[in-house]
Amino acid sequence: MMNWYFNQTNETVWLSSSPGTRAEIFYCKQGWKEIGMYGKGEIKFEMKKEDWKRAMMRVIQQ
Repeated sequence: MMNWYFNQTNETVWLSSSPGTRAEIFYCKQGWKEIGMYGKGEIKFEMKKEDWKRAMMRVIQQ
Protein backbone atom coordinates (compact mmCIF):
# COMPACT_ATOMS: atom_id res chain seq x y z
CA MET A 1 0.00 0.00 0.00
CA MET A 2 2.79 2.45 0.87
CA ASN A 3 4.61 1.62 -2.36
CA TRP A 4 1.45 2.51 -4.28
CA TYR A 5 0.96 5.72 -2.30
CA PHE A 6 4.48 6.99 -2.86
CA ASN A 7 4.33 6.09 -6.54
CA GLN A 8 1.34 8.46 -6.77
CA THR A 9 2.68 11.37 -4.71
CA ASN A 10 5.62 12.71 -2.70
CA GLU A 11 3.34 13.99 0.07
CA THR A 12 4.06 12.90 3.63
CA VAL A 13 1.43 10.57 5.07
CA TRP A 14 0.42 10.35 8.72
CA LEU A 15 -1.57 8.15 11.06
CA SER A 16 -2.27 7.92 14.75
CA SER A 17 -2.35 5.18 17.35
CA SER A 18 -3.08 4.85 21.03
CA PRO A 19 0.06 4.82 23.18
CA GLY A 20 1.22 1.54 24.69
CA THR A 21 -0.33 -0.64 21.99
CA ARG A 22 1.10 -3.26 19.65
CA ALA A 23 0.26 -0.88 16.82
CA GLU A 24 2.57 1.76 18.28
CA ILE A 25 5.44 -0.74 18.43
CA PHE A 26 4.69 -1.99 14.90
CA TYR A 27 4.72 1.50 13.38
CA CYS A 28 7.98 2.38 15.10
CA LYS A 29 9.62 -0.81 13.82
CA GLN A 30 8.35 -0.04 10.30
CA GLY A 31 10.11 3.33 10.31
CA TRP A 32 7.21 5.65 11.11
CA LYS A 33 8.41 8.77 13.00
CA GLU A 34 6.58 9.90 16.12
CA ILE A 35 5.87 13.62 15.68
CA GLY A 36 3.62 14.43 18.63
CA MET A 37 0.16 13.89 19.98
CA TYR A 38 -3.16 13.95 18.14
CA GLY A 39 -6.80 13.96 19.12
CA LYS A 40 -7.54 12.50 22.54
CA GLY A 41 -4.09 11.34 23.60
CA GLU A 42 -3.12 9.39 20.48
CA ILE A 43 0.42 9.40 19.11
CA LYS A 44 0.77 10.96 15.67
CA PHE A 45 3.22 9.27 13.29
CA GLU A 46 4.38 10.35 9.85
CA MET A 47 6.16 8.72 6.95
CA LYS A 48 8.07 10.66 4.31
CA LYS A 49 8.88 9.15 0.93
CA GLU A 50 12.61 9.16 1.63
CA ASP A 51 12.08 7.42 4.99
CA TRP A 52 9.93 4.76 3.31
CA LYS A 53 12.63 4.10 0.71
CA ARG A 54 15.22 3.74 3.49
CA ALA A 55 12.99 1.33 5.43
CA MET A 56 12.42 -0.78 2.30
CA MET A 57 16.18 -0.94 1.63
CA ARG A 58 16.73 -2.34 5.14
CA VAL A 59 14.10 -5.03 4.49
CA ILE A 60 15.69 -5.97 1.16
CA GLN A 61 19.16 -6.24 2.75
CA GLN A 62 17.98 -8.65 5.45
